[in-house]
Amino acid sequence: MRISKAETQEEIASTNQPLTVVSATLLDDQQYLAELSSMCTLKAKTWDQHTQVRQDEFSALTVAIGIIKSAVSEKTTAATIRFAQQGVSVRLAEEIAGDEDVMAVAEAEAEAADGETEPLSFVLVAKARASLLSFSRARGVS
Repeated sequence: MRISKAETQEEIASTNQPLTVVSATLLDDQQYLAELSSMCTLKAKTWDQHTQVRQDEFSALTVAIGIIKSAVSEKTTAATIRFAQQGVSVRLAEEIAGDEDVMAVAEAEAEAADGETEPLSFVLVAKARASLLSFSRARGVS
């Protein structure tokens, strides 16, 4: 049985068609893989840079907190820690801010304190607290 040249060429062409399609698909997939790989590499580098920046910021904050704590502990003695923090009444502050006479007295005391050459003492703070307390008792505000 003899096969003609035309039949052989036709058989080769029909056999090569799937090979051509698969080869083109493989080439496209390889290009996509290369692009995806480069994108992932760039994202990984960016992630590493961001992570390093965050670590550097954290390290700087830790050092700053340490410096502040040491500076405060060096300047803080038993004599400077005298008062416990106390709660503040917002209603009292609103009452005081709403009363022009009390605000005028507070401003006068502040201006007088600005004129003094000595730094403010805890005695002035205690006097101010006592006057506020007496004002709140007189107004019935707690």
